[in-house]
Amino acid sequence: MGDEVDPRGGTGGGAGESNRGDGAEGGVSCGEVKVDVVAVYRDQRRSILGLGPGDVFGGSHLLILTWRTWVGAATVYPMQADSPTDAHVTTVDFWFDPICPWAWMTSRWILEVEKVRSIKVHWHVMSLAVLNEGRDFPDEYLERMRQAWGPVRTIVAAQTDYGDDVIGRFYTEIGTRIHPGGQDMAVAVGESIDALNLDGALHAAAASTDFDDDVRRSHEEGISLVGQEVGTPVIAVPGPHGEGRVAVFGPVVTPAPKGEAAGKLWDGMLLVTATPGFYELKRTRTQKPDFG
Repeated sequence: MGDEVDPRGGTGGGAGESNRGDGAEGGVSCGEVKVDVVAVYRDQRRSILGLGPGDVFGGSHLLILTWRTWVGAATVYPMQADSPTDAHVTTVDFWFDPICPWAWMTSRWILEVEKVRSIKVHWHVMSLAVLNEGRDFPDEYLERMRQAWGPVRTIVAAQTDYGDDVIGRFYTEIGTRIHPGGQDMAVAVGESIDALNLDGALHAAAASTDFDDDVRRSHEEGISLVGQEVGTPVIAVPGPHGEGRVAVFGPVVTPAPKGEAAGKLWDGMLLVTATPGFYELKRTRTQKPDFG
C-alpha cells in the first residue's frame, strides 16, 4: 500500500489537498488520498482497504477510485499530479498485432482509459505470424499469417525512422482501415503511410525482411511476460506497490467501453492482476468484434 503517512503532517496546501474544499483538518500531500466518509449500500458500514474516516492512504489511487465506484458513497480525494510528467502517471506497455480485431478492440479501450485515468500507453508490436510459426493450421490461415508480416514490418521500419511516438498513430491509421474499414492489409498500410506523411520508402518495408529481427525482439519481449499459449494483445503494468511488472493477455471485450466505463474495467483489471497467483478469468465469446 505504500509508505504510511502521518495524517497530522500538514502539506501547506499541497496538490492532494487543494481540491477538497471541505475545511477538514489534516494535510494530505501529493500522492495520497484522505477518506472522509466510508459507507455502503443499506447503511452497512465498513472500511475500504482497512481505512476508516480520517485515515490517509499513500498508495495507488486506482484502487480507491474503483471502490468509490462500487461502494457509491465513499468520499475520497484522488492523487493530483504536480505536472503531466509527474511520477504518478502509470506506464502501460501494450503489445499488438495490427491484424487482430480483438487486439484492436482492446486498443480502443485503453485509449479511452487514457482519458479518465492517469496512464500513458507505450505501444509495441508483436506478431501472430511469429507466434504461430511451426504450428499446424489450414492453408488459408497460414496465408493470412504470411500477409501479417507486412504491417508489423512497416510499423517497425517507421519506428526506426521516426521514433516510438509514431507507433500508436500508425496503428490507429492501419487498424481503422483494416477493421471497421474492411480494407486489404497491404492497401491499409499503404494508405496509412500517406495519411501520416511518412517517407515513401516505407512502402517497400512490408516485403522486406530487413526488420524481421526487430519484430521478433519486440514480440519476444511481450510474449515472454505471459507465455506462449496466449495471443495478442499483451498489457503490462507496474506490479503491486510498484514492484516489477504484471502482464496479461487481454482484456477481450466488445464493444470497447468508453468514458468512465472504460475506467472501471481498468480499475478491475488492476485489482485482479494484483492478486498473487491469479491467472485466468474466461468465458466463451458469443459476439463478434463490434467496431461501432
